[in-house]
Amino acid sequence: MAESDTQSPVPDLNDLRRIKPVMDGDGGEHSVFAASFIKALDRNVSLLEGQEL
Repeated sequence: MAESDTQSPVPDLNDLRRIKPVMDGDGGEHSVFAASFIKALDRNVSLLEGQEL
């Protein structure tokens, strides 16, 4: 494999500058994201494909 085809284990600083913090509270005992995921799973009554989630 050519060296240019492999990903560097060190992140690009430009990518790191685009990362923004997200709210991780007010989801009860879970994070906001986990609480939303659990809610979607609880409401589901049939097969749920990932893209529908």
